[in-house]
Amino acid sequence: MKRAELGIMVVLLCIFIVLIIKSGWLGTDTYQEESSQGLTTESSEESVPENESQDSAGAVSMPENSDSASTESSAIEEKADLTYLDDAVFIGDSRTQGLQLGTGLTAPRFLAERGMSIDKMGEDALYELATGQMGTAYDVLGEKTYGKAYLMFGINEIGWPYPEIFIEDYRKLVRKIKELQPGILIYVQGIIPVSAEKDAEGDVFTNARIEERNQMIKTMAEEEGCTYLSPGDALIGEDRALRPDASTDGIHLTAEYCELWLDYLLQHTVK
Repeated sequence: MKRAELGIMVVLLCIFIVLIIKSGWLGTDTYQEESSQGLTTESSEESVPENESQDSAGAVSMPENSDSASTESSAIEEKADLTYLDDAVFIGDSRTQGLQLGTGLTAPRFLAERGMSIDKMGEDALYELATGQMGTAYDVLGEKTYGKAYLMFGINEIGWPYPEIFIEDYRKLVRKIKELQPGILIYVQGIIPVSAEKDAEGDVFTNARIEERNQMIKTMAEEEGCTYLSPGDALIGEDRALRPDASTDGIHLTAEYCELWLDYLLQHTVK
């Protein structure tokens, strides 16, 4: 074969090889691997639900309304039994005194008197101490440890011209209890409304005033890290007033409604 013909054949052979490579007949494994990687990445991105997001590292973040978040926000547990109150102290006025008389509770300590107002808590020596002497409510709280305190004030202070003074005195009481009982769980109860008949007298004991005070009490309780309760919700009718059969004077509860009050407290406990 002549040298010129041999050269032509070599050139044709080279052209043929180049065509084969460009057409994909060679290098098939590499092409498939690259295609597979592309498909995997694309399907991975499509698998993320619309209500989830990916951070810069590619980690999936759960939605903000996940179950764990809703569980943490719930502080009120299932109804407790009466033993929950064994280490409790109830502090208040004649309404709280009526709670003890109407339910027959004996395990909790009651520091409640008719006519008691929040500014007299540390003044009157009304309670027998372990020594046999008489002392104030603060003296009693300094004697032994309590697990929880239930407070209710406001009905005797409803006529005070400056509700801000009432709230500041309430705040001082809460802080004094914390000082005397470190770590105690404090429940601050809103003022129970009066009956519609009592409200209609329109002098001092009106539900509009009570609602105003309760908003202030709730804010104070939250600021002081206490649990606010609204036992009146279990005792009122559709008119937001104390039910007619709940009281003989429109303020103080019958034994039946004291039991409803107690039931409300046991259904609203923080574990």
